Amino acid sequence: MKIAIKIINSKVIEFKNISDSDSLPEGFDEIWTNEQWLIYVSDESNTDLSIEQIYSKDIKFSKLLLDEFLLDSRDDPNVTTSISLQLLQKFGEVGSLLQFYDVKGAYLVIPSIEVDAFFTQERKDKYISMIEQHILYL
Repeated sequence: MKIAIKIINSKVIEFKNISDSDSLPEGFDEIWTNEQWLIYVSDESNTDLSIEQIYSKDIKFSKLLLDEFLLDSRDDPNVTTSISLQLLQKFGEVGSLLQFYDVKGAYLVIPSIEVDAFFTQERKDKYISMIEQHILYL
């Protein structure tokens, strides 16, 4: 997965997820990898927040994303105890990263998780989008 971005005055003003095979969408300026995106959003010049404020936001967001995943799992009537254990193993690395409030680490891992009947591409895209929105507005 890659990210198409629109830049004005050296600031990203809009972004859109695209697949690796997609070309640059009309109206966008560049295509970045997830790693390039993280370098951009990690640059201290892109935020007016202190490290303590960013940490506080990461704590809240990590809990929100974990809760979202757990609620999605419990809301699906097809998720049996056996499937639930498989999901915990599949999502375990991301869960561990979020328990340490490493939102950017989770962002790099989620795209590598294989989709299945429960962890659909739609859910995967939802979690990635949630993280991108969090990172963009730090």
